[in-house]
Amino acid sequence: MPITGAEAIPRDKARTADDAALRGDLSIFLATPATADPHQTYVDAFESIELAESLGYSFAWVAEAHFSSNFGIPVALPFLAAVTQRVSRIALGTAVIPLAFRSEERRV
Repeated sequence: MPITGAEAIPRDKARTADDAALRGDLSIFLATPATADPHQTYVDAFESIELAESLGYSFAWVAEAHFSSNFGIPVALPFLAAVTQRVSRIALGTAVIPLAFRSEERRV
């Protein structure tokens, strides 16, 4: 990931979607391409969200993708759980979770 001279400004409280729109907060929609090395795909995805947080982005959205070379995150929720251990301020959310790929046990 490229290093920039941008500086993150800490916030005193969490922001909500309602007041974020009024302030013009930034969102990132993570589109990490699948690579031949799945480990590198996840490293890139983690670093992208960490960089977005350091640049002052308020929201990061992750979409699940199956059988796609455009996205490399096949299961969004465990990935976002891991991201929570690496960031402290940016809000995380799922953009797409296709239910067709969920087993009956996981849909309950």
